[in-house]
Amino acid sequence: MPFTFSYRSPYENLTGRFVRRFEDHSILSWFQENWHSKDESKELLGKTVYGFEALFEKISESQIPIPKTSKELGEVLKKHVYAEEGTRFSPNVLEVFTDDDELDLQYFFVEDEFAKQHPERTAFLLHDGSLPTKVSDSNSEPCTFLYVHSPVQSADSQTWDRVVCPGVRLADDPKAVIEAYEELKYAEAETFFSALVEWKENKMDWPEILKKWVEKSDDTDDESKIKDASLVLCDDHICQLHHHAETWRLRRNPKRLFYQTIIFDDVWAASHPDLAKSIDYYASDKSLLAK
Repeated sequence: MPFTFSYRSPYENLTGRFVRRFEDHSILSWFQENWHSKDESKELLGKTVYGFEALFEKISESQIPIPKTSKELGEVLKKHVYAEEGTRFSPNVLEVFTDDDELDLQYFFVEDEFAKQHPERTAFLLHDGSLPTKVSDSNSEPCTFLYVHSPVQSADSQTWDRVVCPGVRLADDPKAVIEAYEELKYAEAETFFSALVEWKENKMDWPEILKKWVEKSDDTDDESKIKDASLVLCDDHICQLHHHAETWRLRRNPKRLFYQTIIFDDVWAASHPDLAKSIDYYASDKSLLAK
């Protein structure tokens, strides 16, 4: 069964996740084929994945035989994968929750069978690129959903702000959404939140607000900042912002961090129910295998 690899990381990933398809392998067959590989994770998966090579180092050191079954594979992975926050495995899902002492990182191997059975959990995680904007007519009650992740402000977790604003749609006055955001007792994405409050009386629409936020963030003397490293996409019923927020110089290895903002309303959610539900699930940081 083909699978998709997804790496959740605020480092170097403009959209906060790296996604790659493996059409010719199941999770088991992929590990069997690469069991004795000396390649780094970038060559194996297409992206440098923090701590992933440690598994193959342990396999070599301990001369662990190639697993013949998913059960055998799971036993090795749970014991030897580097994971600060835990490893969970089923025959068609591997998920690893770890960190690099600064921010949480997660990666997932998800076979198509599981993804088809649980689209409300996996659709966004496994979606590569920007979200669709096309919608159909809807009789749903007006409501706007705002998701913001700021790794700079949430330095101890991958926590997202999740705000539900009933009675208003994206094309309406953004002030109603911002006021709902203000009612939170604590906003993780504090910098973005304060900017919204500052601009709420200026009668700007969402494209103007998000572009203004990018301009404000880029207005800095930090030479490590990447100018124009942002993606702002706005339509009538969905807005997406992916933006380079800051660069941390850690152990001589610069880490570029990215904000993620997704705002959509009931019309978009009704047209893309699996994506809408899975965005909320993604923002909750729950395990795909949670019961």
